[in-house]
Amino acid sequence: MFKLGVSSVFLNPPSSILGTYFHFPFPLSAFPFRLEDTGTAVTSLREFFWERVIQMRVRLAIRELMIVIFLSLVVLHPSISVGQSRGAAEWTRVDSIVAAIDGEPVLESDILMEIDFGLLVSSQPGSGFGNLLEAYLNRRLILMEVEEVGGFRLTVGQAEGAYQGYLLRYESRDVYEKKLENWGIGEEEVLEMLRRALLASLYTESRIQFYVNILPSDIEKAYEEDRERWGETTIYEAWETIRSELLQSTYRRERDRWLSSLRDRYDLKVLNPNGEWK
Repeated sequence: MFKLGVSSVFLNPPSSILGTYFHFPFPLSAFPFRLEDTGTAVTSLREFFWERVIQMRVRLAIRELMIVIFLSLVVLHPSISVGQSRGAAEWTRVDSIVAAIDGEPVLESDILMEIDFGLLVSSQPGSGFGNLLEAYLNRRLILMEVEEVGGFRLTVGQAEGAYQGYLLRYESRDVYEKKLENWGIGEEEVLEMLRRALLASLYTESRIQFYVNILPSDIEKAYEEDRERWGETTIYEAWETIRSELLQSTYRRERDRWLSSLRDRYDLKVLNPNGEWK
């Protein structure tokens, strides 16, 4: 089982940040050692105590407190300036873990990259990060089932053809290459992202359609239950409209049921802003 204590990765953390934010709930006399150099600076003393605490495997309650404080700092303050006796230092967040699938971390940067390249679209109204995160996680889960089931493949040249169409969204080749440079990736990686997105989409359509079947009796029942809506319109005139609506609602219901089962099967856990897994 994947277990994480800190949700973000930092560059150049201040060496005395722990001495600034963490106060140990027990007296210094509780430590089975003493300092020979009584003139040690406060900052160094705190660092020394922290190293000893790590070695002594401080109680779990203290470690959990540290996790909560770290996550709150990370979420609320992506860049934190800390003034110390040795000068000012700054933390720079470079990435975050937003979820875990089957114990494997999902990085925020992976999602942001697909958003930036226009390869991630939410099926829900709105384009907030929460909806796009859900769309990304659903795709990952679907691809895991595709790999597990096996046998479902794109046709020869299908991904390449889609990629040529994708390139038309850019006003020039230079604009596209600049974006690649900014992310530090090549065309092959964008093609692979596009291939995986296309594979997940086609597999979803194929799989759900297998379970979606609208019978004539379903259309007749829907018509009778909503006679006020149809008024003088006969069932034959309303037939295709009702059938289309039933297909859409049944499709959504089956999709949600299926995705829920995938979340359970592959042990999806999402890290919320409070640092809690859900």
